[in-house]
Amino acid sequence: MSRRVTIALCGALLLVFAALSYAAVASKSPTYDEPLHAVGAWLHLRDGDFRVNPEDPPLWHYWMALPNGRGALRADTAAKMYADVIDDVTTQWYFVVETLYRTEGNVEASSAFFARSRFMMMLLGVALGGVVATWAWQLRGGVAAVTAALLLALDPNFLAHAPLLKNDVALSLVAGSLAWAAWRAGRRLTPWNALALCLLCAAAVTVKFSGLLFGPIVALLLLGRALLPAPWPVLRRLLATRPQKLAASAALCVAAAIVSYAGIWAAYGFRFSATPDPNVRLNVAKLMEYTAANDLTRRSGQAPTTQQVREWQPTAPPRAIESLMARRALPEAWLFGLLYTYQSTLTRETFLLGRHSLTGWWYYFPVAMLVKSPIALLLASLAAAGVGIFARGVKLSGDVGNAMSGDPHRSPHAASQAVSREPPQHAPPWSPSRDAVRCAPRGWTALCLLIPPVVYLAFAMASNLNLGLRHVLPVYPFIFVAIGVAAARLWRARPLAAKRGIVALGLVLAGEAIATFPNYIAFFNVAAGGARGGLRLLGDSNLDWGQDLTLVARWQQEHPQVPLYLAYFGTADPWAYGIDYVNFNEMYRFGPVDQPAGRGPGVLAVSATHLQTVYGEQRTRELFAHIRRQPPIEVLGGTIYLYRYPQAVRR
Repeated sequence: MSRRVTIALCGALLLVFAALSYAAVASKSPTYDEPLHAVGAWLHLRDGDFRVNPEDPPLWHYWMALPNGRGALRADTAAKMYADVIDDVTTQWYFVVETLYRTEGNVEASSAFFARSRFMMMLLGVALGGVVATWAWQLRGGVAAVTAALLLALDPNFLAHAPLLKNDVALSLVAGSLAWAAWRAGRRLTPWNALALCLLCAAAVTVKFSGLLFGPIVALLLLGRALLPAPWPVLRRLLATRPQKLAASAALCVAAAIVSYAGIWAAYGFRFSATPDPNVRLNVAKLMEYTAANDLTRRSGQAPTTQQVREWQPTAPPRAIESLMARRALPEAWLFGLLYTYQSTLTRETFLLGRHSLTGWWYYFPVAMLVKSPIALLLASLAAAGVGIFARGVKLSGDVGNAMSGDPHRSPHAASQAVSREPPQHAPPWSPSRDAVRCAPRGWTALCLLIPPVVYLAFAMASNLNLGLRHVLPVYPFIFVAIGVAAARLWRARPLAAKRGIVALGLVLAGEAIATFPNYIAFFNVAAGGARGGLRLLGDSNLDWGQDLTLVARWQQEHPQVPLYLAYFGTADPWAYGIDYVNFNEMYRFGPVDQPAGRGPGVLAVSATHLQTVYGEQRTRELFAHIRRQPPIEVLGGTIYLYRYPQAVRR
């Protein structure tokens, strides 16, 4: 496969990805979190005020807010509601809804406001595809690049989340780029790839707080490189001894830490205060109360009393954050956001396989990956593992045979001590895999493909934040690259079988992507029963994230005489979409609460997340469990279930 053909195929696949993902999201209303991120990002860039949405570092906010100028929205920053956010960060949701949907002129402007930001986020998804393809290309040539690009371009989960105003795909881009930069540094450490490694570490901690994990991950990778027996070209020296390589690794880790620290300050304009007014400080004491309540709930399984919250003694993480805040060691908004994230992970309502929990399950993410990954990806992963095991077995048997035949240059010991001198026979002179293989020590590629996803997934499994597959999206780029490498190995050994396998992979992936369009957020694979099957498996951003108000509006236009009772899970205002409704059981938390009891028989539209009662009291859970047992008359987008009212609520 020539360079030109490889670039053309990868480019075409990424164009398909861009078109599908953006067209799909354009047909959807904002998901639950998007209004908060959109308004927060705009205020961060416009005013340098971080009181709204401090729970997310702002680097990706700046990127998505770039196309929205100062006049993109009208925001009353002099209102009491805006000031209240300082005292209680949870009131930010009401300010955001008021700004977007209840301020004159903003409803009309909001569609373009979201579209511009979503386009910017979609570009990050395309960039991730470019990183995945390029790294695979440098590892094993064009076949690996095209296969890896194919897997990402037609994966419904990346098609769903890439254009959303959320930082999961942005962090995936940083994760893949960081591992790639580490891999290049492990082959030969130059000033440029050392700088790339340091800057990407800084990007990780200014995109998402789970990016803090990439510091230890990079340290583990560099430690692994130092312990490998092969010498390490560092700048203009060849380090051959273990102490020399350990010293180089430690120096690079220190440099990455310094750049990351400076990067955090730079992201907040080298200012400690979260607002332009240094006298206006975020209410850390109130956030500590939330932390206390969640910590006590985690320990006892029930809500604590006010007295228990007052007597609570902070654990080590909040004490450390308070200490850093007192010393102004890091920006106030970053530390406040870190504490907010920490307290939200202590307890959080979650749903899995029909059960509810406040602390989640260790197997939540493995189950989510099994039911939400495309069938083609699961089969390709198994095939890639088989190819890797077979190739490893062949390599070991060849080494043993060479050792027994008396060839000292091909013994296992000699092979482990040397860096490969020649590129593989399949690599043409122009191939980027030529220089890569020449300089890559044995085992280094495997470390770079295994350590980051394994550590990240292990941490996710140990946490209590079981909200959606999106939280482990940074694991997937490594899977795509590994499958691409396996495909290239198979191509070298059995070209016809590899061609057929890649074509079949592409056809099955395309079938899943086309059949699911545009409902990618609600995607579940065929074995899991699709979106209908997902209702009993997973909730929240795995299925219903409030994205289908547009379908409700279209349904009401087609049935204008039918009274609509709506139990909506989301922050977007149904009235902004022209929906005339009764706020059933006050389930839309920002909606009217003083409506008349009813308008006679009609249709009850219920968001899937409410049907699962992921969030709600026992009384609400029993009500929706009863409704869920009734046959729906229609399902919109896989997330909005329509029932006859009042028949569905009668017991």
